[in-house]
Amino acid sequence: MKRFISLLAAALVLFTAGIALAETYYVNVAARSDLNVRQGRGYDKKVIGHLLRKEKVDVKKTHDDGWMEISYQKGTAYVRKEFLSKKEPSGESGKNAFPTLKLQSKDPAVKTLQRNLNTILGTDLKVSGKFDKDTKALVCQFQRENDLKEDGIVGPKTWAKIIDLR
Repeated sequence: MKRFISLLAAALVLFTAGIALAETYYVNVAARSDLNVRQGRGYDKKVIGHLLRKEKVDVKKTHDDGWMEISYQKGTAYVRKEFLSKKEPSGESGKNAFPTLKLQSKDPAVKTLQRNLNTILGTDLKVSGKFDKDTKALVCQFQRENDLKEDGIVGPKTWAKIIDLR
């Protein structure tokens, strides 16, 4: 009888651990490539946004069908798990994995910046991937409204605030 109770207790521990693993919340998971973010689980669901390669998201829940529920623009969205990596991209960590951007920067991260500025500030800045004078003006507005140094340069502190607010 003791052996049966021990086995039952072990099975219960394994079962409980399995539930905990299924609900694991991953922070700062990187996109392996550029990808669409969807409104629901399935390729037939509406695309509501995009992630760029190495852009970080927080995973709220993993589903058995291969979809992951992520925090996205102050809400919830879905991506396929094979497009996210729990491993940090080489040489990068945390929320400041984006490059420092300034006037005349040309980098895929500029598009991410421009999309986020449009979302946060409610503007319709052209998402061109080029850090032009219009982008700089919105960066300065964002920095001023969020008590950051208003220099028009998007460094670690500005990125961190953008990521917290999106």
